[in-house]
Amino acid sequence: IRLVCKFKGIPLIDWTIGVMGPETGLKWAIRKFYLKWCKAHLLYGEFARDWYINHGFKEEACFVVRNSLDFEKQVAGRDSLTAEDVVRVREEFGVDNPEARLLVHPGRVELKKNLPLLFEAMQILKGKGRKLKLLLIGKGREEEVLRKLAKDLGLEEEIVFFGECYEEEKIGLLFTASDLTVVPGVTGLIAMHSLVYGTPILTRYNTAYAHGPEVEAVVEGKTGGYFEDGNVEDLVEKMEYLLYEEPCKPRMTDACKAMIEGEFNPAYQEKIVIKALNYVLPADKQIPL
Repeated sequence: IRLVCKFKGIPLIDWTIGVMGPETGLKWAIRKFYLKWCKAHLLYGEFARDWYINHGFKEEACFVVRNSLDFEKQVAGRDSLTAEDVVRVREEFGVDNPEARLLVHPGRVELKKNLPLLFEAMQILKGKGRKLKLLLIGKGREEEVLRKLAKDLGLEEEIVFFGECYEEEKIGLLFTASDLTVVPGVTGLIAMHSLVYGTPILTRYNTAYAHGPEVEAVVEGKTGGYFEDGNVEDLVEKMEYLLYEEPCKPRMTDACKAMIEGEFNPAYQEKIVIKALNYVLPADKQIPL
């Protein structure tokens, strides 16, 4: 298709993640040659855009289109929730006093999600007298292993294996009722899901370039925070700070919602797609924004 379009003079727009981390050698050379056939590029994140520009692509031809979920449905559900709904959920899970905190982790319940690190951090915080409850939303083939680990660490009461849930209304309520989303593994669309409900995210630094481009929505001190990958002491320190010393939920909720409402939604994406189309179209074919 690219070859046909090239010879017929039909402009191409590439819409991809682009790159998630630095690429070099033959792999990048081949990809770069392939990508150069396109006149414009729609990319999910700023990292990819900067990488393209620094490697010879035209700045004006690279557009950050972001990513999104079912934004309108989520916002409608979020705005229908009441304070009573939130209190009811927190009481249901025993988070019913001013010193208790509710954490949530959505995704597959597997060891590769670095959940043992989170369990260890919770054990340390419990030893310091902190009252925590963790909701694991999802299932996984290693659930029994993790249940045993929770028991061995004395966290049977603190860790709730909630199970699978595909009802947006229920998931939204759980996010809204939680004080913090903790993702010790890879962050991707989880960022969209948590932030739209106003819940900040704590995840690991992207030093290994493992996260999806959606992690760019997690801004240190504004919509969440980061800890050093594999460092339980740093995870404990960041959790304690965000949950107790400077509680993040009340001071970051508005910024979390604004992040998604500003760029990570279909309306924003539509505008960026039109800009990319106008870049490749002749003046008399421009699409009004």
